[in-house]
Amino acid sequence: MSFTLDEILARARIERQTLELWISEGWVEPEREGDSYSFDDADAARVGFIVELTRELAIGEEAVPVVLSLVDQLNVMHVTLRRVMQAVEDLPEPGRSNLTAILADLDQA
Repeated sequence: MSFTLDEILARARIERQTLELWISEGWVEPEREGDSYSFDDADAARVGFIVELTRELAIGEEAVPVVLSLVDQLNVMHVTLRRVMQAVEDLPEPGRSNLTAILADLDQA
């Protein structure tokens, strides 16, 4: 789904200059189409997350980039882990069982 700037502002209940600051800081990276922006679902969720951080959790603006960076790193790790898990599932036996046993041992450490 795609959202306009005005739709994102209404959903997030924030001022235009606030969102434009977040865009200029690189916290949100919508598609730019001439003088307007197009926000996808991920952009909308990120704006909502930033609102939650700043408004509800009272995270200072100087800490927001750190939190966003950590969340981005976690998302990358999640995708990587999913790929690894799929690769394990695709292994033929007995390789799959051997690797599963090794991973289970690591989980116990």
